[in-house]
Amino acid sequence: MLKRFRKKIDIDSLDLERVYSIEEFEYISSLVKNRSLVIEGEPVDHFELSNTGKLIPIPPTTFKKELTVTKIANLLEDWNITTRQKGVVTTSQGGFRISRDKIVAPDVAFTPRKRVKKLSKKQMKTFQGRPWSPIFVVEVDDFDDSSYKNKNSKFAKIDAKMKDVYFAADTHVQLGWLIDPVHENTWVYKRNKNNKPFRREKGWHNLSGERFLPEFTLTINLITMEEIEDAPSSDPETSSSSGSSTDSSVEQSFVQCVYCDAWFVSKYLLVHHLKYGHDNVV
Repeated sequence: MLKRFRKKIDIDSLDLERVYSIEEFEYISSLVKNRSLVIEGEPVDHFELSNTGKLIPIPPTTFKKELTVTKIANLLEDWNITTRQKGVVTTSQGGFRISRDKIVAPDVAFTPRKRVKKLSKKQMKTFQGRPWSPIFVVEVDDFDDSSYKNKNSKFAKIDAKMKDVYFAADTHVQLGWLIDPVHENTWVYKRNKNNKPFRREKGWHNLSGERFLPEFTLTINLITMEEIEDAPSSDPETSSSSGSSTDSSVEQSFVQCVYCDAWFVSKYLLVHHLKYGHDNVV
């Protein structure tokens, strides 16, 4: 495939008005992974493919957005493991051929085990198999208050993406969250009885996975900077004045597993042990 497209496509001079095939999209995506790319003065992290076959450049994320995305993905994966869903959690590095000509990469997505088991090798390894989609998607971004009513705003574009792309009639997406960690607001997307998508603004409150992600609740204060800012610092530069962590005045605490009597130096290590060391516990 490399030889086939090398002369045809100049990665440094991509034409965003041109129509690209699925194979060309895969080739371009493979190149972007291993190099820096700038288009119209803006860095590009990866691409999505529109339903008209045009490339959609996706810029690198800010630290705050990536913090939020990573925390949501980690919390969702913890739920996935703890409740034995055996599904797959993906981030924006995992794309979906959600319709015949469109490839998208949600910030966070969840695909149930039964759907993953039905995927062919071509669907798993390329974008050339039959279209498929997750049941849950999350997009994270920040929006000015004034942009909510502006039809050409970033909010309007992502809102349209949620409704028209993720919740298109032929996809399996059932639940979507749009999260703005900067201005602390959230929106929930679902389908009505006629399979039409609708949106509800939820403010800055915990979000329920409802029947689509049973028992999963996103505790909103776990995805913010405040959790990091309020946590005790373990940075040697900030703790040097109060003495070394090996100081005899610092008392080490241990926790014990009630199933096998093993001891651990932190609750985190105990939880990890219960998850992976005792299949019948979590």
